[in-house]
Amino acid sequence: KTRLAKKLKSITDESVRDKMIMEIKETLAQTFVTPCQDPMDAEYRRMQYVRYADDFLIGIIGSKTECIKIKVDIAKFMAEKLRLELSEEKTLITNAHDKAKFLGYEIFVRNCNFRHKDSKGVMKRFGKGSVILHVSMDTAKNKLLEYDAVRMSQERRKTVWKPKPRSYMIGNKVEDIVAQYNTEIRGFYNYYAIANNIFSIGNSFGYIMEYSLYKTIAQKLNLTMVQAKLKFLLDKKFIVPFKDTKGSTKYRIFYDGGFKRKTAYRDSLVDIIPNTWHTPKLSLMERLKAGVCELCESNSNIIMHHVRNLSHLKEDTPWNAKMLKHNRKTLAVCES
Repeated sequence: KTRLAKKLKSITDESVRDKMIMEIKETLAQTFVTPCQDPMDAEYRRMQYVRYADDFLIGIIGSKTECIKIKVDIAKFMAEKLRLELSEEKTLITNAHDKAKFLGYEIFVRNCNFRHKDSKGVMKRFGKGSVILHVSMDTAKNKLLEYDAVRMSQERRKTVWKPKPRSYMIGNKVEDIVAQYNTEIRGFYNYYAIANNIFSIGNSFGYIMEYSLYKTIAQKLNLTMVQAKLKFLLDKKFIVPFKDTKGSTKYRIFYDGGFKRKTAYRDSLVDIIPNTWHTPKLSLMERLKAGVCELCESNSNIIMHHVRNLSHLKEDTPWNAKMLKHNRKTLAVCES
């Protein structure tokens, strides 16, 4: 493309220029569909392992035959070394382009390119071959059904989600109802915050929860949903004032933090066993046998000084200050 573009600048014949422009466009189109690497290089293999509790996921760059062999080896290792049985029903071999479910996420490898211009105006492609984390709409639906915050209705042969009041909460205070909704929304968002589609799924989840909140409070206060919403709406925020145990006025604000995707933390060291050193405390007899004053470090006539309670001590003497500093009721000292 670069060679043809340079040659095009020196050509003045319009018919030749049009022909070369078409050739450049065809070359560019072919470039965008040509892979920049061979994903199934016979000389390249890689394995990535991720575990949480007793669930694990293994990503393999290789053939399906190799995956089957690795699965057999894992089952053998678990049976012989860990005395555990690998579940054949739950342990699946899935093509990377198909969605594999793991810890509530759907994981797959993107098989399409996206194009955009960089800062210099050059068209570039990106996205193909990248690992994608998705949270499904069914996951959000099941969570809303678990909270009893949504009902499903059929309209024009389509399933429509509609917020519903949570009648079992109307016995709570309004500020406690808002706090409960905030906790549930933040819990869902924080768990799925690294999903690539959390913005769209999170906003759908948040919308249903928001209007379920309005309907719940409306039912509690015997108001319409609009009246309940406007009653506590201030500067486009849903704010509920209340009195704490000391009589001070506090405010409970409904969640409005959005559902922006968060970047996954990649430097986790959770599986590295810490090299911890435990230094035991010396017993009373060991401190006496050492024969060293813990104040002046002399070696003559060591006795054990003891107090009944540290709370009564003041830092008015060196030994009291030492005992308070080390939070110790005993001190090995010399008679002098």
